[in-house]
Amino acid sequence: MATRFHREYPKTTSEAKTSLLSQSDASVDFPTELYVGGLRIAVERARMAQDEFGEFKYYPTPKIVVDELLDDPAAWMTMLHELLHAVSELYRDWE
Repeated sequence: MATRFHREYPKTTSEAKTSLLSQSDASVDFPTELYVGGLRIAVERARMAQDEFGEFKYYPTPKIVVDELLDDPAAWMTMLHELLHAVSELYRDWE
């Protein structure tokens, strides 16, 4: 017999925000490495210049650096942004 799951979806924007905030209570550790294909990319938190949030460095080894002063949501978004730069740079010559 198949099991059916029922989920109540929020009806208003404020209900949706409350639902998302209650789900985000579980903290996830910031990664120290990511893999794109078989390539390992180190991830570091470090102090950046005032107007910089993060950067991707290819040489000598691939590395993403995220400003250590960023709070969690901004740090995660910056890491994703830099990961997209990494994928673009690492695979730009592939056809």
